[in-house]
Amino acid sequence: MLGRIDRYIFGLVLKPVTTVVGVALLLLLLDNLLRLFDFTLDKGQPAWVVTTMLATLLPEYLGLALPIGLLLGLALTVRQLALHNELEAFFNAGLSHLRVIRMPIVLAIILTLITFLTVAFIQPKAEYALQDLLYRVRTGQFGMSIKDGQFLRLSDKVTMRVQSVDTVKQQLNSVFLRVQQPDRSNLVLTALSARLYRDSSANRNASRQTIILRLQNGTAVRTNPDGRAPDIVRFDHYDLPVKLPAIAQFRKRGDRKNELTSGELWSLSRDPHVSLETRRNARGRFHRRLIHSILILALPFLAIAMGIPPHRSTSVAGMVIGLASYIVLLKSLDLVVTATPPHVAVILWGLSACYAAFCVAMYRGTVAGRNPFTRLIESLTANWSRIRHRLNASLGRAYRRHAADPRSLG
Repeated sequence: MLGRIDRYIFGLVLKPVTTVVGVALLLLLLDNLLRLFDFTLDKGQPAWVVTTMLATLLPEYLGLALPIGLLLGLALTVRQLALHNELEAFFNAGLSHLRVIRMPIVLAIILTLITFLTVAFIQPKAEYALQDLLYRVRTGQFGMSIKDGQFLRLSDKVTMRVQSVDTVKQQLNSVFLRVQQPDRSNLVLTALSARLYRDSSANRNASRQTIILRLQNGTAVRTNPDGRAPDIVRFDHYDLPVKLPAIAQFRKRGDRKNELTSGELWSLSRDPHVSLETRRNARGRFHRRLIHSILILALPFLAIAMGIPPHRSTSVAGMVIGLASYIVLLKSLDLVVTATPPHVAVILWGLSACYAAFCVAMYRGTVAGRNPFTRLIESLTANWSRIRHRLNASLGRAYRRHAADPRSLG
């Protein structure tokens, strides 16, 4: 049964955690939004493709936002309790530090399971789905990009140039076409306007799709290979079927290691038929994902030390230092996986164990009344005050000498 204090603390923690996770996801998605918009619109693809791409990026960003949200959310909660003297009231009532963070530890266990499922199974498949979307955009499977005044090769035998594209009426203006015929003659068509339609009789699953180019108010000129005069015909409407080039199927999932689930990475790391470097890289990625999830359990202990500000101060330097240390650890783990040293798993777990010990040491120092973050901040503040005082004194003496004798600085 949850007590009243547990429910109170859980409610305080849950709001900032969800807020930080939401803000982190939003910032990470916005960082790619404009780039994806430029990429898709430049290829002439519909805007909804960008939304689908952002959805495939969510698992990757969620795996990063959840631990950071827990760390900052819990630190903000502890800071709020400390500034309002509620934390001191809990301790005076006989509650220990571990009792205060009991519900945050439960929340950390839940987020650990969610993060592991995300980074181990969902994120690899989402990464492959993103690469598949990018391939389909590059090959024009969601639509062709037609730009004003540029020649476009619709197929091996059809070349088109459009003077302008009317996006409102969805038509092409001042169209020029050159079609190579099987008898080596050329069919040249010009039209005042044209529209593109998908051939409804064609098989949608076929590797070669057929479109209908419906020309209006134009002229068709057919050249004869035997040197005879060309045939010229004027038309009001002319439907030209065009078979688009065959599009190869996208590669299978697994060509890139970040597209493999944790189970597949484990199997690959024990496969004797692949190279030693491949096995090491797969082993490193497997342990990297596992460590990324398990380390969340150590973050509540670090958040306690981060959130308690120095005495008679509202400084957030402790939170900045704690967050920076976690980010540095994640980057270090990534560098180890990229380098793939011989004992990659031992190095990864060694770094993680050192960081977990660091989190516990910060917590134990806080429980003993010697908050390491507070002592570090106070030491830096005192040193900076002394340096600033000496600098001001030196500048003051130099100014007084110059005032007494302007030539003294010369």
